[in-house]
This record gives sequence, structure tokens and C-alpha cells, in this order.
Amino acid sequence: MLRNIFAFLLAPFPAAAIMAAMVAIAPQPGRAVFEHPASMFAAVCLFVYVLALLLAVPAAAWLRRREAFSLRVHAFTGTAIALVGIGLVALWDIAKGRNLPVSGSTAIGVAAVTIFGLLCGATYWVIARPDRRAALGKGRAGRDRLLKTFE
Repeated sequence: MLRNIFAFLLAPFPAAAIMAAMVAIAPQPGRAVFEHPASMFAAVCLFVYVLALLLAVPAAAWLRRREAFSLRVHAFTGTAIALVGIGLVALWDIAKGRNLPVSGSTAIGVAAVTIFGLLCGATYWVIARPDRRAALGKGRAGRDRLLKTFE
């Protein structure tokens, strides 16, 4: 359980660090979080945490029930959640009456966010390692199997 909490807390860090590095290389003064790397890091982490609470926690429970423990499944789930996040932001902009820009930079942004979703899902899997937990099993038999590995 503790590994899952750490995985939840640390999963957005690689994607947030990449975004913060991009802002450090090319800051955009006067554009809020695009001005300072630390604020971009915090904003990306906050956005991912909100998405994780709304979508990733139920998705992880669903994956556990379906016994889908592979890295590929978790990375794909992270990508799907990132795409849902993009959709929610687009719906928010539409509700506010803003026009959605459709250009090459928008396509690059969508591609980057999907890659960041893949990275978050993979980071969660690397830390939580649900495949190892499933291999150990549950209850007394799983504990006995674990203890035998250390004999």
C-alpha cells in the first residue's frame, strides 16, 4: 500500500521536470507558469494529481480487478488519462467561450502531453510494481512464499 502511495506522489515528477526544463530553456515572460521553472513543475504536478484522483485511482482499481499488471497496460492507461485531461481542458475553454487554436504547435502540445501521460503511467508502474505484488499472492500463502525467497 505504501508503494502505491509513493508511486502516486512521484509519478508526475519526470514529466514535470521535463516541462520545467523546457521553461528554464525558453521562458515566456508574462505568461504565468511559463515564466518560472518551479511554477511549471508545481502546476504540472497539481494537474496530474487532480487527474490521478479523478481517473487514475479508479483505473488502478479496475486494472487490479482485471489482473492487468504489465508495464504496457499502465503506460497505455497513463496515455489515455492524459488524453482525457486534454479533453477536459478543451471543454473548459469551450465553456468559457474561447476558441480552440488548431495549429502545428497545438498538435505538438497534444503529442507531448500524451507522451507525458505514458511517462507518468510507466513511472507509477516502476515504483508500485503491481506485477510483483500479484506474483506474491495474497494472504498467508503469499507471505510464506515471500519469506522462502529470503531463506
